[in-house]
Amino acid sequence: MSIKIDSVKKILREEKDAFMAVVKSLRTQLAVAEEDVSRVVTALNALEQKPAKKGVKKTSPTGPRVGKPCCTKKEVIAILSVLLRDNGALTRVELGDLAKDKLIHEHHKSLSGFAMRFKEALADAQFHETSPGTYELVLGQKPFAV
Repeated sequence: MSIKIDSVKKILREEKDAFMAVVKSLRTQLAVAEEDVSRVVTALNALEQKPAKKGVKKTSPTGPRVGKPCCTKKEVIAILSVLLRDNGALTRVELGDLAKDKLIHEHHKSLSGFAMRFKEALADAQFHETSPGTYELVLGQKPFAV
């Protein structure tokens, strides 16, 4: 009787192995199909989104964002004049830092474009570079009113 049971066990194990091979193949096919579906869904989502309008800023829920106005060359010259009049000679770094502070806190301006305006302002005739990187107000020049 044990020979018959052993042969039945062997047959059942072979059938089990065959079914497991089919299951493994089906799982692989399922994984590939799920990846394909994921790619299609991603493509559909990308196509269904509205294209962004160029040149139009997005608005917040409370309305359009309004930034601070940028500083002008004239404003930077006026600020530098006052700073040099009040403090005497200053290095380029000190002058830039003090000017930025005044623009932000006293004049409520954005620092966007400040580097260019600062460079342009230092080239003005009322400022003199006494030594490399140190500036002072030229004698006889009155600071601009801001």
